[in-house]
Amino acid sequence: MKQRIFLFLALAAAALVAGCADGPGGAPIGGPERLAGGGRASDNEAFAGGADGSGPVLPDDPNHPEPNPDFLPLFFSDVDCQASPSQRVIRNRDDWQAWWTAATACIPPWIVPSCPPGDGDTLPPPPDPLPPPDSLPPPWDSTGWAWADSGWVCPDTIYGDTIYPYPREAPEVDFGANVVIAISIEPEIAWGRSIWIQEIVGGAGGSLVRYQVSRLGDDCLDLLMRPDAPHETTPTIVVQVPRPVDEPVDWQREDVVFNCLPNPNEPIAIYYTDGDCDLGPGEIVIRDQARFDAWIQAAIACDVARWNDPTEPPTPVEGDGGGGSVPPSLPTTIGFGVDFTTHAVIVLRAEAQTRWGGGIWLDRIDASGGSTTIDYTVMEPSDGCPLVDGGEVLRPTVAVRVPLPLPDPVTWNRHVEPIDCGWESNGSGGEPPPPR
Repeated sequence: MKQRIFLFLALAAAALVAGCADGPGGAPIGGPERLAGGGRASDNEAFAGGADGSGPVLPDDPNHPEPNPDFLPLFFSDVDCQASPSQRVIRNRDDWQAWWTAATACIPPWIVPSCPPGDGDTLPPPPDPLPPPDSLPPPWDSTGWAWADSGWVCPDTIYGDTIYPYPREAPEVDFGANVVIAISIEPEIAWGRSIWIQEIVGGAGGSLVRYQVSRLGDDCLDLLMRPDAPHETTPTIVVQVPRPVDEPVDWQREDVVFNCLPNPNEPIAIYYTDGDCDLGPGEIVIRDQARFDAWIQAAIACDVARWNDPTEPPTPVEGDGGGGSVPPSLPTTIGFGVDFTTHAVIVLRAEAQTRWGGGIWLDRIDASGGSTTIDYTVMEPSDGCPLVDGGEVLRPTVAVRVPLPLPDPVTWNRHVEPIDCGWESNGSGGEPPPPR
């Protein structure tokens, strides 16, 4: 559950970034150009909606490093138990097991991956009662990773039972065809440093390993839901790569800063929900922090109730499931870094919709000539889209941060565009689900 919270508010080491180019906050792929919004924005997009699709939005940053899909991840951690920054190529099972044993030695024995154990591998039970949090050194507390987003890569995401057993033995690697590359970096008191192996180039004279070390920009720190000061971290990553990786190896490091928020002069979606929440009128400009805080708290409260409600109508791609994925302890005050001396927040709301597949998008802002004109589009699900179970309704709503000036008076041009629901045939195969 902790990972579900951090998905949209923080960046875990070696985790995927929340938000994408065709999801809430970014311009849709194909179709008319739109500035920012939420929900589906074109017929050829995959399904978007429901409780899990609602909440704060982390905009996508095209400059963020991405993992190379040719390299198989085996382990990542914000803690290097060996406390020895290094770059290593591991070429045999004995050295791999020795590295693994040392790298995981400081992990409390009851903190284990949430992966099913292998044959003959019995995980130690946690102590009862758990030790007090201050009895363990940072970054640990008695429940697990208190400060570090770290862990194993579950074996079923790699190649099945051949990876077992965890956690005492290192994952199986075919060293006849592969090597293991392990990189750990220097200690620092900081949140959100990550390692990304970008490229491995081999040749007669040896090999070049290019990797990036990214850190969070100041704008990201405003988004982190971590009220306490960070502890010292020593990020580590391990990947399996195909041979050959011949000696000598030249390690080429690049340090980059990852900014969570894009160009401040561009509109960005900072909250999206399709819940039928009591969030005021459908066309408003918020120009002060107090009013924005009140709006955000109301939106969070409404979505928290949906996340924890098992009777929440299932989406067409969920089947018989409902809500219930986020704990009720989620704070109701979240800082989005809106500086109201330079920006305002536009709230756009659709009318009630009884079918899945809608959305709402900002199209254009014209603040010239001493007044403001705002064009936006409500994506209205067509009659072929699935009905929401139980006769409930959806109301796509988006809050968009926009740069000033935004002079009064404001003219709102509302457009309605029908949208088909062929996400199955355009994404994951098959035909769209029948109306419920």
